[in-house]
Amino acid sequence: MKNIFFLFLSFISSCIAVQAQMSADSMHYRLEVQLNYYPNDTLILGYFYGKGQFAKDTALRNKDNTFVFSGGDTLPQGMYFVLTRPNNNYVQFVVGEDQRFKILSDYLALNDSLSIEGSKENEILLKYTAYLDEMSPKARAIREQMTSGLVDDAEKDSLKLALSHIDDAVKSFQNKLVRQYPESFTAALIKVNREPAVPSFEAKGDSLKALQFKYYKSHYFDSLDLHDDRLLYSPFLFPKVKNYVENLTIQIPDSVNRALDLVLGKMDPRSEVFKYFLPYFLNHYATSQYVGLDAVFVHLVKNYYAKGMAPWMKEENLQKLISETEKMEPTLIGKQAPDITVFDQSGKPIHLYDLDAEFTILVFWASDCSHCKKSMPKLAEWYKKQNHDSIKVLAICTKLLDKEKTCWEFVKDKHTEILMNASDKFLKSKFSVKYNVHTTPSIFVLDRNKKILIKKIGVEQLDDVLKKIREEKKHS
Repeated sequence: MKNIFFLFLSFISSCIAVQAQMSADSMHYRLEVQLNYYPNDTLILGYFYGKGQFAKDTALRNKDNTFVFSGGDTLPQGMYFVLTRPNNNYVQFVVGEDQRFKILSDYLALNDSLSIEGSKENEILLKYTAYLDEMSPKARAIREQMTSGLVDDAEKDSLKLALSHIDDAVKSFQNKLVRQYPESFTAALIKVNREPAVPSFEAKGDSLKALQFKYYKSHYFDSLDLHDDRLLYSPFLFPKVKNYVENLTIQIPDSVNRALDLVLGKMDPRSEVFKYFLPYFLNHYATSQYVGLDAVFVHLVKNYYAKGMAPWMKEENLQKLISETEKMEPTLIGKQAPDITVFDQSGKPIHLYDLDAEFTILVFWASDCSHCKKSMPKLAEWYKKQNHDSIKVLAICTKLLDKEKTCWEFVKDKHTEILMNASDKFLKSKFSVKYNVHTTPSIFVLDRNKKILIKKIGVEQLDDVLKKIREEKKHS
């Protein structure tokens, strides 16, 4: 099994309680391990789940020199491992419907001497891994020959053909095994690791690459059953799904939303797979470093959580999530910026929609914000170099009531008078709610019609952002 599985262990806890002794008849699972020449008196049972590995149980050596993991519950079906201490060597196996079996091995050759008695699932898996262990050295030897620099082109062609024959043989063996045992977990593991066979296209260069990529992505899930909860208990499902959404999909809101809808749509909403991936992607895009992907967070809340598709969530927390989403939605990229009226130092009103410019830079800042103390002077220096007819900067200080006076002290002290400075000491405009202002400085770039083009960027990014927007305009 060492040839197809990779394990990186990181346990969140070093202490795991030993399960109380139970009568054999009351056990739903009983895994007996005989590990010859093992010097320690403790073994750990672990399992895969999503993107991690976790500890399930510990067992102490019995008088008959065996270790027994047992419990009154039924183990979720999937891939498990027994971990030796203190060097963290391991053997992996499958837990299926048969949850009472015996694992035998030698500590000095864990995987090479592994056998499992009383489990049809593991009989199939061992048959498969034994075949891979037979074929892998042959393929490796051919690759080493090809890269040795000691063969000519004709010999390389011959070696490529031999390697292709090995690949075909492995695929044939896999197909035969899947046909023989279609419901086995081994068949599911084979299918989750299959790559789409991209056909030949009559094209060249970038056109060919585009066609190949389109086919690959559209057939990415052909062999994968996303209804199969067993795959969640393996190291293969999470990277497969993650790769599709985060690597094969352009990270812009519309594209990501379509990808997520496709993936989540292939899952049973009542399944454990769905229950795992929906919160994962919600959390992932809530903290994404890509500008504008808060729209994905909003999409997931509106189309899944708000529609009752996360029944595991407490009602109080659900309502908070929906409420937060409603605050975020008005200022998503592409939305029309909320109109507000704020006031200059003399009390004269400034209406956002009255500002006529190609771009309006709207920035919320605070006089006691450490980042603002650095960025606002930089913004003023940047603005000095710009065409003031095509770009307006409305800088709104967020301080209220008697603290509002510190805004104007800041403007004078930091020499930012060139900006259109404003405040709203009584919060008549409700800017903090309309623009969901939680942190400062917070920058929004608006077009002439006050549509939000981009937000939450740094002053140092403004030049590149405006240049890119202008270039895209030319080509649109």
